[in-house]
Amino acid sequence: MSMLRREFGIAEPIRRGMEVRICQEGEWRPAVLGYKGEGVHEEILSGRDSSVDWEDVFNGEFCCRGKCEEGKANDGDTGNETQNAPDFHSEMENRLKMNW
Repeated sequence: MSMLRREFGIAEPIRRGMEVRICQEGEWRPAVLGYKGEGVHEEILSGRDSSVDWEDVFNGEFCCRGKCEEGKANDGDTGNETQNAPDFHSEMENRLKMNW
């Protein structure tokens, strides 16, 4: 940010900080879809839009031959990342404060 400030003045780092904050507050996907981590907009603003990391592809537990990273037996299936997620409708009602 200091390089941006020297190059473009004080307005550019402030504008980028505001854009990052807006992206963090506005980015939301339900847990049923397995959303963890940053969204595309935040990756673009941070300059990581041209690389693909492990977390971009595999965002659940890493399971191999029945043993997960946390040491739990899993019988070899890898589709557990959405097993404990709330259903879409109840999560949306909670987010919009419609759960009266």
